[in-house]
Amino acid sequence: TVFDPWANPSEVMKEYKMKSTQKIPDTKFDAIILTVAHKEFLELDFSTIMNSNTVIYDVKGVLKISISKSL
Repeated sequence: TVFDPWANPSEVMKEYKMKSTQKIPDTKFDAIILTVAHKEFLELDFSTIMNSNTVIYDVKGVLKISISKSL
């Protein structure tokens, strides 16, 4: 699942051959990889998309907080 509030889904498909969405997915994930530094990710309630043992990998270092499985 690719979520990017800034990326146009049709352009992502054309350029990368990947389906994307500008809406927060309505599912829980085992792993979350942040690959862009959009400020929207600072406001995202990760607990809504995390499983009990989710791993978050913040490639750009956008999160300045510690996230634990206790969310």
